[in-house]
Amino acid sequence: MKYPLLPIASFLLILSPLHSQQGWRRLTTDDGLNNNKVLTIYQAKKGDIWIGTEQGIHRYNGIFEESSLFGSVNGILESPLGQLIAREVVPGNNRSSVSINLFDGLEWDEPDFFADNDITVSDMPEYVVASGGKLWMSTRDGLVGFDGQEWQIYDPEQQYLDWLIKTPDHQLWSHIWRSDVMITFDGLKWTPAFDTRNSIFDKIGGIIQTAISTSTGEILLGTDKGLFQYDPVSKTITDLKLGPIEVSYIYEMIDQSLWVGTTKGLNQLAGTKWQQTLVGQSISFIQQTRNGELWVGTNQGLYRLKQGEWGQEMGTATNCLTELSDGTLLVGGNDGLRIKPPVEEILPVLTQLQGNLISKLFLASDGTMWCCSTAGIFSNDGITWTNHGLKSPDIRQWLWTANIFEDSKGRIWFALPSSVLMVFSDGKLEPSAIGGSNWRSEIIETSDGRMWAAGYAMPSVYDGNEKKEWAELSGYKDSKPSDVWSYAIHSDNDGSIWVGGAEGIWRFKNEQWKGYTDVESRIVPTVYDFIRGPDGTFWAGTSQGIYKLNADKWVRVITGSILQFHITNDGSIVAIDAGAGLLTNRGPRWVTHASYGSGRLYQDWYGHGFVEYPTGVFWLATNKGLRRIQGDFWYDLTMDEGLSSNDVHTVELDNAGNLWVGTGEGVTRFTPPKNPNPPAVQLVRIDGDDIPDDRVHTTGRAFVTVDWRGGDIETEPNRLQFQYNIDGQWSEPLKQKTATIGMQNGKHQFSIRAIDHHFNVSLVDSMTVIVKTELPIPKIVYPVDGDIVSEKFYIKGKIKDDDFAAFQVFLSDSELTEVPKAEDDVEANLQKTYRLIYQADGLPRTATLVQLNTKELDDGDYQIWLTAQDQFQHSSFDKIVFRVDNTAPKTKIISPQAHERVLKNVDI
Repeated sequence: MKYPLLPIASFLLILSPLHSQQGWRRLTTDDGLNNNKVLTIYQAKKGDIWIGTEQGIHRYNGIFEESSLFGSVNGILESPLGQLIAREVVPGNNRSSVSINLFDGLEWDEPDFFADNDITVSDMPEYVVASGGKLWMSTRDGLVGFDGQEWQIYDPEQQYLDWLIKTPDHQLWSHIWRSDVMITFDGLKWTPAFDTRNSIFDKIGGIIQTAISTSTGEILLGTDKGLFQYDPVSKTITDLKLGPIEVSYIYEMIDQSLWVGTTKGLNQLAGTKWQQTLVGQSISFIQQTRNGELWVGTNQGLYRLKQGEWGQEMGTATNCLTELSDGTLLVGGNDGLRIKPPVEEILPVLTQLQGNLISKLFLASDGTMWCCSTAGIFSNDGITWTNHGLKSPDIRQWLWTANIFEDSKGRIWFALPSSVLMVFSDGKLEPSAIGGSNWRSEIIETSDGRMWAAGYAMPSVYDGNEKKEWAELSGYKDSKPSDVWSYAIHSDNDGSIWVGGAEGIWRFKNEQWKGYTDVESRIVPTVYDFIRGPDGTFWAGTSQGIYKLNADKWVRVITGSILQFHITNDGSIVAIDAGAGLLTNRGPRWVTHASYGSGRLYQDWYGHGFVEYPTGVFWLATNKGLRRIQGDFWYDLTMDEGLSSNDVHTVELDNAGNLWVGTGEGVTRFTPPKNPNPPAVQLVRIDGDDIPDDRVHTTGRAFVTVDWRGGDIETEPNRLQFQYNIDGQWSEPLKQKTATIGMQNGKHQFSIRAIDHHFNVSLVDSMTVIVKTELPIPKIVYPVDGDIVSEKFYIKGKIKDDDFAAFQVFLSDSELTEVPKAEDDVEANLQKTYRLIYQADGLPRTATLVQLNTKELDDGDYQIWLTAQDQFQHSSFDKIVFRVDNTAPKTKIISPQAHERVLKNVDI
């Protein structure tokens, strides 16, 4: 579909490649790769991607999982039954060991069969083929077959097998390099087919480096002395006249053209002559992708054949290339892994001139897209935009009043801040006077063909009369018509008309109006929309929440500012809360979506801010972008994704599956992507430490810092979004890879997930976080504050704590006020002294903490401090003041004095 420049000055057409990914993204050891030399890449049938390097193998689905194996992995393949097999080269003292490893779904391990039989696998590039439901491998000890359960050696007398290939007739072929004999396998035994010792091949003395079978059944042998062809029918070997050069790679394209890579360049067989390109470069691979393009990797870079010319894609050595099922290219080199997703569709962006606002978009039944804006009314037939005039600058102030509606006759009605409705019919836009000086905003049609309108005026009806006149329905509300605000009008299944607005809820039936109130006889606050559910329940969305009709009274069931109801493709009812988001009806209850919450304005006036596409995926217009909701996750499209503004007022779906997004600065049209590959995410650190093996982190701080890593094969890192979940509540999407989060005391479940720009969500990675911020509670039981003591006594106390670490008992002067520390058992400075008299690393077994001998102290006032610490360095204390009095009392008899005579009956 083409979108030419408009023939009007109100719009500009801009073709913008919204993040079309033209370049290669490079991943190295900094991104988790175990070694930067990538040797092989394989995508399994179930979609997993495996990367073989010089130091092992990774599974990669956006992030590199922990490396398995430790040798050089240069071959990965899959058996007919789906088992993954990797060839590993482990350096040894005398020679390298080539082994086979089988993946059991959890880990890689070498089958006992190879070690038990001391079998060494061939190191040739062509060492394995699949045939007859089995994998066949060439080894130094014979041909090994694997049926998915058992390994077996076939015809062990034929040892030292070299390469192994399968011809189109499903025959297996190999070469015994010690006896220089070409052999073929019948399923049980090898049969000699051709003795190369008496051929031109033997005279040149070439050593086979690589071999393939062509589509016509010939076997091509690449050697260090050139290229040769063996014909199984005539049993002859022919020199293909490439010359005495070392062949490293042979490739036959779909059109049967032949390309040969050597250590000195790339060669193509054109007729009977060879043409050489990329001269001086050593070829590592040749591969044709599904779109027919030919790619070549060399020791100097990566090249692509385009229109007969080789263009260099990168300038570093490349070892392998794999095309994923979605068209993404992965290239392994000596400096890491490079990724190039398929170029995304260039998304046409239609942008209004600055200052114009798109208030409504509407798709008519004939496929025409209509646009209501401050620049006027426009229509798009899929090719051209047409300006129908009627510039309405007041829409910016009264944007909620604008509306577009199509009746059963195909007429398009426009409600604007005006006392005149506009109607497009028979190719013309004409006024339809509605009476009064105020405007209408809501328009409906009843089954009898009559049009109804409500707004900042009395409800009106139009029956298609010749004068095209609207009639106001008197009796609605008990006030002057100029005071009426009616936002919602609904035709019920019994033929009655419900109207709601600032005057509450009224019903027009049998040519009469009747007002309805809530259970306390109050008017229902400002009504925006009505809907009758499949079960017959009648709902009203208001500025104060959702109400349902119970007999003749309206009952509120949930609070909010409900702009609009929608029926989804599966028959469910959803509601849009202007200040919080999406709610879904579950019978008598309304359930909030995981994204529900304050922080943005949902702009869904008259149902123009909501689209469901495909089934179960909702697109919502908000003042902070276009929100996409699927299941319990969501993604916000903003100016970063190409929107002309984050202030989205309206969204519409056309017949081709394109979404049209109307914003405060223009219209964006795009096609939602359908790439199913999910991203990956992994928790890596919490509070600066590695994630524990048991995935339980205990902390004494109320705030924890969590770090994660995430990735996606097609998505650039800066476009990936993340959400964390605490105890079932998801956060808003964010782009950073760390978060500091406050948590209350207790046990919490923390999870993280990633969402890519194709709107795929990853599996969650989770762990448990236990927060303990409570202080220990120490209490001195004896002595009590103010006690006078002497001699020896026991200091008694108790400590309450569930993660106790240690306690101390201090003695200090009565004037010292700072909390003592354990190291203050000597004079800390000239002004204060604390003496540590006891400490322990466990809770006291009894109430007795320590004995204190006061004879060592001078009489006077002292303090006892009991301090306690938990495992998270929280500490607290209790103290009391007591007095030491070890001085015995003194007595003296004043009278009589010694030796005095005592008179009888004299009082002393």
